[in-house]
Amino acid sequence: MLVHDEAGIEPPIISFHSHVGHHMKKLLIASAALVAAYAVPAMAADMAVKVAPRPVVPACAQFGGGYLGVHGGGLVHEWNWADNYAWARNEVSNTLPDGAHSTQSGYEVGVRAGYDWQRGCTVFGVLADWSWTNTSSSRYFTDGQGGLAVDQLLVRGKLDWYGTVRARTGIVVDSLLLYTTGGFAYARSGWTASVTDILNNVAVTETFANRQYEWGGVIGVGTEWAWTSNWTVTSEFLYMRFANKESTFNSVLALNNGNPIAKPFTFQDQVLVARIGLNYRFSNPVVAKY
Repeated sequence: MLVHDEAGIEPPIISFHSHVGHHMKKLLIASAALVAAYAVPAMAADMAVKVAPRPVVPACAQFGGGYLGVHGGGLVHEWNWADNYAWARNEVSNTLPDGAHSTQSGYEVGVRAGYDWQRGCTVFGVLADWSWTNTSSSRYFTDGQGGLAVDQLLVRGKLDWYGTVRARTGIVVDSLLLYTTGGFAYARSGWTASVTDILNNVAVTETFANRQYEWGGVIGVGTEWAWTSNWTVTSEFLYMRFANKESTFNSVLALNNGNPIAKPFTFQDQVLVARIGLNYRFSNPVVAKY
């Protein structure tokens, strides 16, 4: 309704709805800003948890990474020597044998290095080791005739040192790694054979010797205990067998028209080892993620 004043001029129209709409807009904008202030950080926190979950740590000791160590223990060296063409029996006495066998115990000390990969509580690794020893044994044979002057055969086998290059795999139970291992073995060994022939009360001696490098295989089992995060104590039982090695020498006791006759011999040996050791593992082990 319009009200006219005395001068006949119409007063301004006051719009109630326009004032109310203006205040409502301000209220809606403030409410939206308040909701965004609380909602956006909460949503971001939820997204961060989903994108980067906390890693699961295996419930066992970690053996991944590289290590160096020392070890020592005992061993049994067994060897077989074969006189393939009956050198001692044919040329000296028919009571002497065509071969010899011996088993001798000894000790070893050595060093090792290796690297392991670990996934969960399963470990796979590679390692190489080298051990020094000085184990030797002899076998003596005689024909028992001629009093103090008798025909005889003396055979000696010797192991200087050996080593292995192998893989290993196992599982970790709490702080203890249980594993099996296998690979290649190498060594330096040798033998000496000497015969003495009594001719008209005169002793004639002929000696053959061979020192050589050899290759073979190794298998075994072991444990490794995580003493601290960097130091571990290990124990192993290993069996090594080396290939047959044949060598030939010319015998002056065996002559053909005045010429020495070649005599071949075969030597084969094997080693059983029980050892303990101490390893230092480098920090920040690598955990396999395959």
